[in-house]
Amino acid sequence: MIPLLKLRKIKCVFYTLLIAFFFVACVNEDNQLGLDLVKTSGGMDVLSSGDNIVNVSSAVFGIDSLETQQNDNFVLGSYNDSYFGTVKTSIYTSLSLEETSGKDFSNMGVIDSAVLCLAYSRGGAFVKDTNIKNDNLSVNVYLLSQEIDSTKKYSKDEVPCESNSIFSGIVNADPLHGIKLEGDTADRIPHIRMTLNDYFLNKLKQGKYASHNDFVADFKGIKITATSSSNSFLAYINMISSQSGIYVYYHDEAGNKGAYMINFTKTGYRFMHIDKDYTSSALSVLQTPSSNDTLKTQDYIYLATMGVAEASLDLTGLDVWYNQDSIKGAALNRAELILPVAKVNTATYLFPADILTFRKQDGKYYYLEDQVAVSNWTGNKYDSKINAYRIDVTSYLQNYLKGNYDNCVIYLVPDGRISTASRVILSGTNSSNPPKLNIIYSHPSAN
Repeated sequence: MIPLLKLRKIKCVFYTLLIAFFFVACVNEDNQLGLDLVKTSGGMDVLSSGDNIVNVSSAVFGIDSLETQQNDNFVLGSYNDSYFGTVKTSIYTSLSLEETSGKDFSNMGVIDSAVLCLAYSRGGAFVKDTNIKNDNLSVNVYLLSQEIDSTKKYSKDEVPCESNSIFSGIVNADPLHGIKLEGDTADRIPHIRMTLNDYFLNKLKQGKYASHNDFVADFKGIKITATSSSNSFLAYINMISSQSGIYVYYHDEAGNKGAYMINFTKTGYRFMHIDKDYTSSALSVLQTPSSNDTLKTQDYIYLATMGVAEASLDLTGLDVWYNQDSIKGAALNRAELILPVAKVNTATYLFPADILTFRKQDGKYYYLEDQVAVSNWTGNKYDSKINAYRIDVTSYLQNYLKGNYDNCVIYLVPDGRISTASRVILSGTNSSNPPKLNIIYSHPSAN
């Protein structure tokens, strides 16, 4: 049986907690959870970086060793930005026959043409201004002179190519409109089409391959590179779409027409090469060859996919706060980082929908527990109501304050880092609207 006196005390604490949670539940989200409302002596309380207890410092760095191998979706095009510099991509991919038994192209009739097709992936393209719906791309395609192997998996890797291109020309990239070909009754899904030249066609016509391996020995793969005419357009390409590959069109003596598909590899290798040039941009310090160079940033925090810019946040001083006699032993009920988008984002392109969060231990990166938790109610997503990202760090900080981690550094990576070209600039610690760390905690009650 619980003594009456103790029961009353527990009721008082319960009502105090209930009031606190009532305020949290009913606040306007435009006021960033209204955490200043949660103030109850001896029960729930709030720590905010606005209290000058936690110093949030940040750094930005580029990634040269970004793994892009075997990804289903790549980015093709170029982009120039005064903040993030210049980016240009190339796609390397192996080729595959429809069947493993080989193919005799010299005996399939009259080969009329070979067309390289690239289907768009979800999202279509990245543009600096969303008013731009399509753009001209200067595309060059080459046959590889060396097979792609398992070591070719990073964005800095390249593979030797033959000197003769199999396509060189201007194509219009338009992710919003389908293409209707001769004989079609309806538009095909939006995609890029490039008719390969006679060099490729003549090589193919002579091919008599007893097996898939024989074909791969002769056609080791292709390299596709593209430059945007506006220097601000990157198409999102779905490499495993049934529409993506090389269509070989032919007819027989009776006039019957057909198309044979040379696929992009499903079991072989492919990767995306990324050229980055930070010269004359806000990130020019990252131009040096060493990938360990970082930019200590106070005004802005830069995030961009494709390894262009990632960041880290160091929450120094949190352990000092926690080890105070009046706080020590407190339970963290909720911890959230608020990362405001800086006003310098004047372009109308879309920001990354999510920010992935990592910690580093023994030289390896691990997702924060909160990143993968089913109960993560914020989802580390951009919140348009407050023009900021809301990052759940509750479990991570609990582990840090318990001594399970030896530092309190959070690494920020924009989601879709291989399949998109999105980017965003966040407010730094020197801005008028700096990052905030808000913690709701239960500290020991007074006797």
